[in-house]
Amino acid sequence: MKIIKINKDIKMIDINGVDHASFFIQGEKKNILIESGYPSETELLLNGIKQLGLTLFDIDYFMATHIHLDHAGASGYLASKNRNLKVFIHEIGARHLINPGRLNESAKRAYKNRFDSIGSMLPVSVEQVHPLQDLEEIDLGGNKLQVFFTPGHAKHHLIILEKNNKIIFTGDAMGAKYPGVPLYLTIPPPDYNKEQALNSIDLIKELDPSSLIFTHFGQLNHDMLKNVYDEIKNKHEFWCNSIRMILEENPNISKEKILEIMLKKTSILNSLSNETRKIYEQVTINSFNLNIEGVSRYLKKNNLI
Repeated sequence: MKIIKINKDIKMIDINGVDHASFFIQGEKKNILIESGYPSETELLLNGIKQLGLTLFDIDYFMATHIHLDHAGASGYLASKNRNLKVFIHEIGARHLINPGRLNESAKRAYKNRFDSIGSMLPVSVEQVHPLQDLEEIDLGGNKLQVFFTPGHAKHHLIILEKNNKIIFTGDAMGAKYPGVPLYLTIPPPDYNKEQALNSIDLIKELDPSSLIFTHFGQLNHDMLKNVYDEIKNKHEFWCNSIRMILEENPNISKEKILEIMLKKTSILNSLSNETRKIYEQVTINSFNLNIEGVSRYLKKNNLI
């Protein structure tokens, strides 16, 4: 776990050194934490806050781009320890923070035997939850954040525009960008929708951000963004077309075999250095398994196979 400076007001907390991050923004009047990591990583997050020279009571607001456990998993714990903490979330997702039972059960189905190492989300008191409306602004004093609803990865997903510098926190709307790893998709069940995802990418492009901040895991600046939007849209088409063709050819194919095929089709692991491959191999496999389930469900739900 380490702290990475984005600018004088924004710091990235590298929660686990591999997969995902949290972000701290200091305003003149209010401080906010964006994304939290898994419930099991709460202590790592608190250590990051401590490295910033702060305590949890110095955090006024918490916001997650969506309610998946790698983004909002520690929110219940943070809110229970700081009763003045206001928790911002998409209005559709608010009820799942207040009563996370169904969310935890969904995560158990998705993560299977990995769930024990991830942990269960604790509830956030209804008094602390602020359901967000599309285009709503949060005033930090000297800076404002604006949220834009961006379904596709999940129906309750949003991105966050930091207005002073036109920085966008993308959550999972633009996929994942790990150091030394090609941009790739994160499209798990149950809510993945290709058409909505493509529209959300177009919205982000139209906002013309100075940089994109990826929860998984880092930053791309403006001069690096020219081809990124088309690249990630093409990956949505590639995944949906590939899974559709595989399932049409063999409806009874195992998920293990689909994973093998998709790893070969993308050649993502073969393109990495030995050191980078060692770090990200399990992250990639876990993500691809969720992608296969997410795309398969989308295709069946929309009668595309």
